[in-house]
Amino acid sequence: MLQNLGIIFGLTALAALIGMLIGFAIGLIRKQWKVLIYCSVTFAIAFVLLIVAAAIDGAFSENEGSSTSTQASRPSATVKPRPTSTFVPARPTSTPIPTFEDLKANAGIIEYKELFRNNEQYESENFYFEGEVVQVIERREDEYDFRIRVGKVLDDEIIYLSDYRGQRLLEDDSVEFVGRSKGLHSYEAVLGNRVTLPELEALAVKLATNTPTEGSGPILAGKSRENPIPFGEPGVTDDGLTLSVMDVIEDADQMILEENQFNDPPSDGHQFVMVKIRVKNDGTEVQRYSSSGLKVVGQSNVEYDSYRCGAIPDAFDDYRNMFEGGELSGNVCFSVESSDVDSLVMYDSNAYNSSDWVFFALK
Repeated sequence: MLQNLGIIFGLTALAALIGMLIGFAIGLIRKQWKVLIYCSVTFAIAFVLLIVAAAIDGAFSENEGSSTSTQASRPSATVKPRPTSTFVPARPTSTPIPTFEDLKANAGIIEYKELFRNNEQYESENFYFEGEVVQVIERREDEYDFRIRVGKVLDDEIIYLSDYRGQRLLEDDSVEFVGRSKGLHSYEAVLGNRVTLPELEALAVKLATNTPTEGSGPILAGKSRENPIPFGEPGVTDDGLTLSVMDVIEDADQMILEENQFNDPPSDGHQFVMVKIRVKNDGTEVQRYSSSGLKVVGQSNVEYDSYRCGAIPDAFDDYRNMFEGGELSGNVCFSVESSDVDSLVMYDSNAYNSSDWVFFALK
């Protein structure tokens, strides 16, 4: 800053001297004495400014030299090199994969109907079940969904298990599984009605290796002719409807003939067998039941269908809707060989897969 001030004073003094010389020359030529006096005063002022500028410049030079000498006498600092650090990556911590037994131990146990009825309360919770595969549904490569029957006595409790990857499973395989509740799953059955089941996301599935020993008793009733649903007991069809046999009339010839004058008598060696059934809708979807899917089979190992008797009394109505909790009852009739009557077993064949048929005892 001092250096700049000295330069300003110097330039001002120089300009004043130049102006004074010019004015002095003009004053002499024109003999204007007042101009000469003014030039003398200007000369004096310029001379003073030059002295001040010289003093300032000297002071700045002294300060600069002192600063330089001070910096020269100051010992230089030794710059120490920054130590280099060696980066050691942390070892990744591995999370152990839970075993089937771990998942089973931490899973809940719940009644099927409780899970179905109050499914929203249990969403995202894990549950353990045992059951039998009734249908394998391939979603994409190496990913499957299953319908698994978990009922122990009655053939009436099915869970939809989704997003499975692992060991190949087949229909009729007995399995244990742990799944996370996802809500309800609905699909269209063969007859076009909607079926709704509780859905679990597969977390772990284990193929059961234990084989029932002789005399240990049936695991699932209604799965075969040899092990039908007991007479009068309810069984659940593939559509989720509950069906019961209420009564059986083994010789209904006279009743059928009296019902309608146009009815024909049974063919030689045959007789009419009339079965009264009751069907209830325990699900939430509106459904119908097709009694034409009911068949009977006896010792001849040939099935008999239910539409060869003509008009029958109190026939079951296939065309009425059943809302939640609704039920219908009525008769179905079969024209069978008399030699088969004592060994007849009725079954619901509305399911697409024969493994899903449900058998009912008629005695």
